[in-house]
Amino acid sequence: MEFAVITGTVILCLGVFQISKTFEKQKPTKVYMFIDSNGNRVYLEQKTFFDNFKYRQINKNIDVGSIESIHGSFMFINKKRFKEIGQFDKNFFLYFEETDYCKRALSKNLKSYQINSVKVQTQGRTVIIKNKKERSRLDNVLIWHFIWSKYYFTKKNYGTMISLLIFLPILLRITCKIIFYQFINKEKLIERYQFRLNGLMRSIMGKSSNLRP
Repeated sequence: MEFAVITGTVILCLGVFQISKTFEKQKPTKVYMFIDSNGNRVYLEQKTFFDNFKYRQINKNIDVGSIESIHGSFMFINKKRFKEIGQFDKNFFLYFEETDYCKRALSKNLKSYQINSVKVQTQGRTVIIKNKKERSRLDNVLIWHFIWSKYYFTKKNYGTMISLLIFLPILLRITCKIIFYQFINKEKLIERYQFRLNGLMRSIMGKSSNLRP
């Protein structure tokens, strides 16, 4: 069977499915984890309004199924097809590189698959940063890269016009939030949204994702 990527079910430390940023209008299943009287982990699905939409996860009742985009934390790549697909786009530093890869693979009729019997439990952030300012800086850098990569991915795959139609309202909301938080003197939130604004503007202007912690 020819494939681009194979993955399993990645579950966050809180029991929520970890999912890839997607290029389809999909919503995840919310899953909560608790420990039963025997000490076993039990996962409980919460039904939501979005159940009518296509989940990013495949149907849990099947063993293997094709999936639009996998999460980059757990993936087996078909080495034979890696160069044919075009490898990873080096313009991405964080976020959306796996989504972009899966989309390009799909354009070459190479699907990605999820195996439900394979489950990976993450432990959360492994790097412990005790200094609050440094931890806040890292969080803001991640915010910066997420919005940069999101716009870059959208522009790359859907063009400048559609990207601007999607992101100009986001740009307006970010700007309004900065003004509002300045008015009520919330420095931490001002800084967070300034990072987001800077990341989006840099991506819109076609500049590289060069911000580092």
